[in-house]
Amino acid sequence: MTSTDFHLRHLITQAAKQRSHRLLDDAFAIVDGHFDAFGGTFSPELLVLFAEVASDLREREDAVFRALDLFERLRCEDDQFKVRALMVRCVYEARLGSETHCLKGTHLWQQLKYALDFLSQALALATRPGNDSRYGFLVYNISLVFWDIVRPLCRQGWQKHIVQEATAVLDALKAVAKPGAAAGGKGAAPTSNAIIPVTQDMSAWLVELSLNVAFGLEDAEKNADAQKMAEYAFTLAEEAKDAKLRMLVLSARAYFARKAPGKTKEEIDKASGSATAGAVYFVCNGGIPKEQAEDHLIAAWKAVDAEFDLREAKEAFAAAAARGEKTASSEKGGPRSFKPQQLVDLCSALRAACTAECWGIAQPMLARLEKCQIPAGRGRLMLDLSKAEIEVWQACNVKREDPVSKLLLSQEEQQKREVEARHKAVRLCEQCIATAKRIDEVDLVEESAIVMWNLGRELACSAHRYRIHKAFQKCAEVLDEVQSLSLVQLRVHLHFEIACCEIAQDLLTKGRSELNRALAIDYTVPQNELSEAVQKQIGDDDPAPYVRKLDASINQQRHLLHWKLNLYEEPTDVADQVMLLLDQVQRQSASAGKLTFNLLTQGYAKLEAALEELTGERLQALTDTFEPPPRVITSEKPLQPLPHQAPATVKEGGSRADEVAALVPQPIKDQKPKSKFEEGVMKLKRVVMLMCKIGLEANKVNEHEFAIRACSRAIDVADVSFGPPPIEVEGALLLAEAAYTKAQCLGKQLELLGVVNGIDDEIEDEVAEDTKNVQTDDANSESDREEIKELTLEEKAAAVAKKRELIKSLLFGMSKSHEFRQWWMVSNGLACWWNLHLELVSLSHERPQLLCRTLQEYQEGLRTMQKYLSGDDALPKSEFDHRIAVSIAMANINVSVEMGQLNVLDTDQLMVLKRLAELQRKDLMARVTELCKKKEKALPDLARLRPERLEAGAAPAAAGGKKGAPAAPPPGAGGEDKSDLQGNEADIVMATVSIPFSKDSVEAVKLVDQAVGFLNRWEPKSNDETMLTLWVELWTRLGRRCLGKPMNSNEGAKYALMCAIKGLEKVDAPIPKYASQDRLHWRGACHALCGEVFMQLVDPQKQEKESIIKLRRMSVEQFERCCEYATTTMNTSLAAFGATNLWNVALPLMHSAETRQILIGPFTKATRALAAVKYQEDPFFFAGLYRALFDCYADTGQWDSIHEMLSEAFPVIPASCQRRLWALRMLALSAQGKNVVVAMGKMKESQAKAQANIWLVLAGASSKPVDQLSAFVKAIEILQNAEQPDVVEVRLQFADWLLRNHFHTADAREQLAAAADMLLEIEEDSEDEEEDVGDDLYRGGFDGGESSCVSDEQSQSDGKSFTGQSRTSRRSSRMAPSDAGTRKSKSRGHGKRSSGRSVSRASSARSSRSSARQRSVTGRSTSGRSRTSKRSGSVKSKLSKQKKAEEDDVLSSQLYSHNYEALCRIFATQGRLAMGVDAHSALCSAAHFAIRFFASTVELANTAAQKLAVSQVSPQTMLTPGDTVGAGGSASPASGAMKRASTKSMGTASSLGGKKKEDHDAIHLMPSFAVPMLLSDWAREDAWPWVTSPHLPEVLKLAEQNDLLEGDSCTWAGHPEAFSRPSLSFHTLMRLEADLEDQGYHLLAFPVLALHLQLAQSFQAPLGDAVACLAHLRLSRFAAECRLSGAAEIATARWTESLRSIPDSFSSFDEEREQVRSQRAGRGNTRDLEPDWLELPRNQQVPSKQACAPWSCGELHAYEVWAAISKECILHGEVWMAHALADEAIKHAADYGDRRTMRELCITKARLARAEGQPGEVIKNLKDIKAADGEQAAQIGCLLADAYRQKGQSVLA
Repeated sequence: MTSTDFHLRHLITQAAKQRSHRLLDDAFAIVDGHFDAFGGTFSPELLVLFAEVASDLREREDAVFRALDLFERLRCEDDQFKVRALMVRCVYEARLGSETHCLKGTHLWQQLKYALDFLSQALALATRPGNDSRYGFLVYNISLVFWDIVRPLCRQGWQKHIVQEATAVLDALKAVAKPGAAAGGKGAAPTSNAIIPVTQDMSAWLVELSLNVAFGLEDAEKNADAQKMAEYAFTLAEEAKDAKLRMLVLSARAYFARKAPGKTKEEIDKASGSATAGAVYFVCNGGIPKEQAEDHLIAAWKAVDAEFDLREAKEAFAAAAARGEKTASSEKGGPRSFKPQQLVDLCSALRAACTAECWGIAQPMLARLEKCQIPAGRGRLMLDLSKAEIEVWQACNVKREDPVSKLLLSQEEQQKREVEARHKAVRLCEQCIATAKRIDEVDLVEESAIVMWNLGRELACSAHRYRIHKAFQKCAEVLDEVQSLSLVQLRVHLHFEIACCEIAQDLLTKGRSELNRALAIDYTVPQNELSEAVQKQIGDDDPAPYVRKLDASINQQRHLLHWKLNLYEEPTDVADQVMLLLDQVQRQSASAGKLTFNLLTQGYAKLEAALEELTGERLQALTDTFEPPPRVITSEKPLQPLPHQAPATVKEGGSRADEVAALVPQPIKDQKPKSKFEEGVMKLKRVVMLMCKIGLEANKVNEHEFAIRACSRAIDVADVSFGPPPIEVEGALLLAEAAYTKAQCLGKQLELLGVVNGIDDEIEDEVAEDTKNVQTDDANSESDREEIKELTLEEKAAAVAKKRELIKSLLFGMSKSHEFRQWWMVSNGLACWWNLHLELVSLSHERPQLLCRTLQEYQEGLRTMQKYLSGDDALPKSEFDHRIAVSIAMANINVSVEMGQLNVLDTDQLMVLKRLAELQRKDLMARVTELCKKKEKALPDLARLRPERLEAGAAPAAAGGKKGAPAAPPPGAGGEDKSDLQGNEADIVMATVSIPFSKDSVEAVKLVDQAVGFLNRWEPKSNDETMLTLWVELWTRLGRRCLGKPMNSNEGAKYALMCAIKGLEKVDAPIPKYASQDRLHWRGACHALCGEVFMQLVDPQKQEKESIIKLRRMSVEQFERCCEYATTTMNTSLAAFGATNLWNVALPLMHSAETRQILIGPFTKATRALAAVKYQEDPFFFAGLYRALFDCYADTGQWDSIHEMLSEAFPVIPASCQRRLWALRMLALSAQGKNVVVAMGKMKESQAKAQANIWLVLAGASSKPVDQLSAFVKAIEILQNAEQPDVVEVRLQFADWLLRNHFHTADAREQLAAAADMLLEIEEDSEDEEEDVGDDLYRGGFDGGESSCVSDEQSQSDGKSFTGQSRTSRRSSRMAPSDAGTRKSKSRGHGKRSSGRSVSRASSARSSRSSARQRSVTGRSTSGRSRTSKRSGSVKSKLSKQKKAEEDDVLSSQLYSHNYEALCRIFATQGRLAMGVDAHSALCSAAHFAIRFFASTVELANTAAQKLAVSQVSPQTMLTPGDTVGAGGSASPASGAMKRASTKSMGTASSLGGKKKEDHDAIHLMPSFAVPMLLSDWAREDAWPWVTSPHLPEVLKLAEQNDLLEGDSCTWAGHPEAFSRPSLSFHTLMRLEADLEDQGYHLLAFPVLALHLQLAQSFQAPLGDAVACLAHLRLSRFAAECRLSGAAEIATARWTESLRSIPDSFSSFDEEREQVRSQRAGRGNTRDLEPDWLELPRNQQVPSKQACAPWSCGELHAYEVWAAISKECILHGEVWMAHALADEAIKHAADYGDRRTMRELCITKARLARAEGQPGEVIKNLKDIKAADGEQAAQIGCLLADAYRQKGQSVLA
C-alpha cells in the first residue's frame, strides 16, 4: 500500500467520522488527480468507499457520480464493492429526482423506478448463488436503501407501483433471515464502512417491510394477498414479542378485513387480550358502519365497565342538552377502580366513538373517564383529543344556557362560544402533538394533527388567524420531523396557512420559507384517484392543476414575495408591475383616496395595453402546438433533459436496442410543455384577474365609474374562460366578485339619479301624478332639502340600461360561482341582489302596482334564483341564509302573482318551505295564503311541505304527495316533544291569515279554533328565545285577526283577549329580563292588542259610566305598557302606535279633572317613548301630548312638574314646532303670577305670527277679562306692525270677544272696519299702480268683469254701478261713488312706494318657489320612488301646512280670492251689527266681494294665459284685436284662434320649469275668460267659466308650476286655501243669504250662492255634497222667485239628484258618532246638551250676570247642514225628506250635545207638524226649549199661537 493510498484511505475515514466536507474535498482532489492510477497504484475499492462517504455527507453529488463513473470504467469483478457501488448509484439517481430536480408525481415515480434498477442489479448480485452465504448483510442494507428511496411513494395510489421491487427485497431478506443463515438473524455489516449500520431486530424490520408490501398489494387491489401478507406480519410480530408492533399489525389486519370482516374481529380481540380492540379497530378503519358503530362500542364498553349504563347516560345527556345545561348527572355512584390497560382501552373506545361521530355516547364516555385517573401516555392523549373534539361539537351543535339570563345563547354569543371552543381545542391538540412526538407515538402525532386541522381551519381567517399560528407551526414542524407520508396534503395546507400568518405580520422572509417548504412536498394525487368526470374532463390536457391544486396559490404568493423582497430589480412584465402596484394599493390607508385612484389608473392603463396585445387576432395567430427550442451542442457535456422531465431515461453505455426501448419512458402529460397559444391564454387570465382586483379596489375608494369600467373590461374578455372546475377557482371567484362589484357601483349611480332598481322608468306610472303631487308638497317643506331633477327620456333610457346591466352582472356572478360550486359566493350574490332591490320590495308593499312595471330581466332573474333555494342546485345548509331565501322567494311570488302567473302558488313551486326555519316558514306561508285567498286559488298542500328534518319520519301517505294527505301531526301528539312545532307554524299562519276571507263569522271561528288548537298543543322551552318570540308573535297576530271582520265584535274581542293573555301569560306581567328585542317588541304589540280589545269593549249606549271608565283605564294601562316596551326596544313604530292609541282612548278621559289625574303616568310614558325613538313624523301630535300632560298637571297646580316636563320636551320637539311649548310655558308662568312679558322676551322666536299665536293662547286661557283684552291687543299690535294678513282674522276674533263681553257695538264694528281697511288699502294701492302705468292689457276684460255686475232695476233707474257703492268702511266711506274703473287715485308717490314693495315681495316669493320647484320629483315619482306611506305622506302634508300657517307671510301687493272671501265675511258681519243704510250698504258690499272672489280668479287666469302665450305662442297664433269673448265664456268667432293659442301654451308650458325665460315682443291676447255680464247670469252654473271651462284651472295650474303667478299667497276659486275658515264661511254665507233674501236682494244673492257652491269643494264627501245640495236648493228657489225658470230648472235637477243620496250617507257617520259618544261619556254627560247660559264673573260692586253661552264654530258637522237642508225642504214641499233629515240630525245633535242646533231642529219639526196639521206635535216639539235668541223666540211664539188656535185653546201667558 503506497503512502498516497494510505493517505486517501485516512482522508475518507476521517471525513466520515468528522462529517467534514473539507476532508472530503481533499480526498476528491486526490481521486480526480490520479483517476488513471486506480486499478494499479490505487485500489478500486477506494472509489466505492469515497462514493459512500460523499453520498452520506450530501452536497457533493458531482463527486459521487465521478467516483462511480471511474469505478464503472474499471469493470471490476462482481464482489461486494460492485454491489455497494450499485447501491450508491441508486441513491444518487433517487436524490437527483427528489432533491436536485424536485420531481413530483409521475415524474418522480419514473425517476425512482430508474434508480431502483440499480438496486435490483445489486440485489441480484448479492443473492447470486455463492454470494448469498457471504453477502447477507448486503441484502439487509439493500432493504434499508430500498425503504429510504421508495418512502415518498408509500402513499395511497402510488404504493402499487413498487410492489414488485418490494416483494423481491422482502423475499431476499426473508432468505437471509432464516435460521442458520450467514447473517445469523442480524444484518450486521462486516465492516465499519457500511452505508447504514444494522442495529435493529430483524423480525421487527421484516414486520414493517411486510406491512408495506401488504399495503402495496391492497393499493393494487390484491386484497387477498394483502391479508395473507398481514397475517404473515402478525406471525413475525408474535415472534418479536413487541406489544406496540403487535397492535400496529392488528390495526392493519382490521383495515384489510374492513370489507369482509369474517372472524377477524374476534381474532383481534383474542390476540390483543382486550375486549375493546376489535370493535375499536374496525370502527376506526370503517369496518363497522357508523349506524352500527354505537351498538358495538356500547357492548365493548360494557365488557370493561359493566357498572356504567352507557345508554342511560346517553339519554340523560340528551335531556340535559335539551334543557340547555352543561352536564348531566349520569352516574348513580362514584367510578370504580380500573387497571391502567383498561383505562387505555376505554380511552380508545372513546376515540373510536369520536371517529364514528357517535356524539351521543362520546359525551358520557368523556364524563366517565374524566373522573378517573388516566395514566400518562397513549391513554391520556386519546382522552385529550376526544375532549377537544367533543367540546367543539358541543359548542357548534348543543345550545347552551346563559348562566345569568337562563336563556339560550344568542347567535352572536353562540358564534363567540364556538370560536373560543375551537381555540381551546387547537391549543390542546398542540400539547397532544408535542407529547406524542416525545413518547414516539407517530400514529397519535398524525391523528392529533388531523384533529387540529379539522377543528382549527374555521379560524384560518384574518380575524382569528393569530389564534392558530403557533399551533399550526408546531404541528407542521413535528409532521416534517416524522416525515409523515399519509398527511402530505395536510402538511402543504399547514405550511401555506403558516405563510399567510407570517405575511399578515409582514414577516415576508419567513412567509417565503414556509411557501418553499409547502412547494417542496410532493402531495400529488394519482390521476386514477380522481373522479371519472374529472378524468374525462382532463382528456389530453395537463393534469397538474387537478392533481396538485394548491400549487397555483403557492406559486402566486411566492411570485409576489419574490418581487417584494427583491430590492434591486424591477419587474419587466406588465402583470408583475400591476401586481406590485395592487399590493401597494391594498396597504394604503382609507384617507389616501386620490393616491389610490392614481395608482389604480396607472395599473388599468397598463393592463388595458396588455389586453390589446393578448386578445383578438394576435392571440389566435399564436401556434397551438409545442415547439421545443433548438438544442445546440456547445460543450462536450451530454444533452440535459428539461427541468420537468426525468433527468435520466436510459442506461449509459452500449446497451442493446431492446433494453434501451424498454427503459425509455412513455410521454407524461403532467406538466407537459405549453404552446405559445396556451402561454398567451395563461397570461391573459392573469391580466383579467388583476383587472378584477383593480375594479374591487376602485370600489373601495368610491370611484364607482372607474370600478364599473374595470370590472366590465375584465368580464367582457371573450378570449379567456377560467376552469373548467375544479381548477382555476380563484379566477372564477374574482370574476364573480367583479360582477357583484359592478352591480353595486351601478346601484349607487342609480341611487344618485333617484330611481328604483328593477323598475322600467320608460313605462309611465298610472299613479305618477298623485305621487308627484304628494312629493311636491314634501319637496316644498323646509325639512326636505334633497335636490332632484326630472329625468329626460334619454336619461330614463340610460337608467333602464344600467338596471338591466346590474341584473345581468348579478346573474353572471351567481352563475359563475355555481359553475365552480362555490356556494358561499352564490350566497353573497343572493344577498347583493336583495340589498340592491330592497327599495323596490319596500315600495311594492304600499304600491303593488309597481310590480307591473318591473323589468323582464328582473322577473327572469328572480325565477332563476329559485334554483339556488331548492332542488338539485340548491345551496347547502352551511351557506343557506333563511332570511335571504324567504325574502327572494317572496319577492318572486309577489311579482309573478302581480303579472298573473299564479302557478308560483302551487305546492311544487313552494319547496323552499321545506328548508326554511320556523320564523321564515311562517312569513312565507302567510303571504302565500293571503295571495291564494285574494286570487281564489286553492291553498298549497302542507303535507308535502313539511320541514326536511321531519321527512325521515314522515308517513308513506304524506310522502306520496296525495292531495288529501293529512297535515303534519300536531306537537305533543303521540308522546312527542311538545316544544317542537314540527312545522305546524305554517298551519297556524294559514288558519290565521284565512280568517278575514271567511264567508261568515261561523267559518272564521272555526279557523280561530283550529289555530288555537295547534298553539295550545305547543309548549316552547322557557330558555329558547326564538321560540318564545314566535309564541308571542303567533298569538298576537291571531288576536289581531280576531278583532277584524267577519268576526263578531264581542266574540272577536273575547278571542283576541284570550290570545293576548296566552301570549303574555298575564296582562300585567313585568318586562322580562334578558329577553331579545324581537320578543319585547311583540310583547309590546300584544299589550297594544289588549288595549284595543278593552277599547272595543266600550259601549256608551249600554254600559254605565263606571264600567266605561274602568275599561278605558284598563286600555290606557295596556297602551302605557306598550310605550314602556317601545322605550326598551327603541322601536319607532311601536312607540307611535302606542302613543296614538293611548291618545285616542284617553281623549274622553281628558274631559274630567278626576280622570285626567290617572293619565299623568301614561302620558309621561308615551312622551318619553316618543322622545327615546326620536319621533319626528308628526311633531304637532308629539307637542299635543305635552299639551295634554300640561292640562293634567294644571288641574292640581303642579307647576314645577310642568316646567320639568317642558324641559324634557324642548330637546325632542323640532325647533319649528316649539311654539306650542312656549305657549304652555307662558300659560304656566301666567298661572303662577310671574311676568309673562319678560318670559316672552326670552323666547327665541322671530316670527310675528308665532308670537301672536302665543298671545292668543293666553287670551283663551286667561280667566280675567283684563288679561284677555291685553293679550288680544298685544297680538293685534304684533301682527299689525309686521304687516301680517292674519291680523284680519285676529280682529274678527277680537270683535266677537268684545260683543260677548258686553262691550259697545261700536268697538266691535271698529275692529271689523280696521280689518277691512287693511285689505282695501292693498286693493286701492294696486289700482293706483295700474293708473300710473297706464291702461292694462286686460283693462276691458277686467272692467267687464266688474261693471257688468249691475242689477236690471238699477241699470234702468239711475245707471250707477253697483260696485261703486259697496265700500262702507271708514276709508271707503270717505270715497265718493264712481263708475267702475274711475276711482279716486292716491298720490303718485304713494303708488310708487306700494309698487316697489310689491315688486320686491313678489320677486322674493318667485325665488322661493323656484328653489322649491327644483326639488320637484317628477323623475322620482315616475320611478315610484315614494318612501312614505299614505299615512306618512298625509302627515307630511299636514306638517307642511301647519308650519306654513305659523310662519310669517309676505303681504301681497294685490288681493286674491281668499282676501275677498274674508271681506265678504267682514261685511256680512257688519250687516248684522249695523242698522239702516249702513246695514244695506254692508250687505251689498258683501255681495260685491263675493263677485270679486270670482272676478279675481278670472283676472288671474287671463293674466296667466297671457304670460303663457308670451312665453310659448308664435305670432301666427295671436288673437286679432277684433276677437271678443262673451259673457259666461262664450267666445266669438275669433275664439278658435284664442283656443288654439291657449291650448298650445298649455301643452308646452310643462317644459318651462327651471328654464330661463326669454324676452319676447308684446303679444296682445284677448281675455280668454270672463265673469257673467249680468246678475241674472249668476243664477246659471253653465255661465260660470270656473265651472264650465276645463281650461281655466289647467291654465292656473300650469302657470303656478312654471312660476308665472306673482305673490306667495296667490289663491283662486278652486284653490285649497281660498277659504281660510270653511266652517265659519258656511254659517256666514247662510246668514248672508238669509239677510239678502229678507231685504229683497235676490239678484245679489246669486253671486253669494255661487260662492256657497264653491265652498262645498272645501269639504270632503258626503259633507261637501250636502253643502252643495243646500246651495242648489236655495239657488233654485231664488231663481224661481226672480222668474229665471231656466236657471231654476237646472238647479232643481242638481239638488233633486243629490238630495236623494243624502240618506244613503247616514251610515258613514256611525263610527264618528261612536267616537263622539265615547268622548262625551268620559265627561259623564252622554245625554246632556250644552248649557244655554253662562255665569259671567263680575267685580265685587256688580253681581254676577247670566249671558248666552258662546257658540264655538269649529269643525262643520253634517247634521248642521242637514238641519239647514230640512228647513229648505219645507219651502220646496219635500216634507218626507225634511222629516228624515231632521230626525237624523236630532240624533247627531244629541250625540254632540249641540243645544243650539237642537233648538233649530225642534223648530223645524214643529213647522213640519204644523204643515201636517198636528198642533199637539208642535207643542211637544217646542216644550223643552228653555232659551232662544230673538228670531227663534218669534218663530216659537208664532208656532205655539197657531198650535193653540188649532186646538181651540187659549195661548199661554
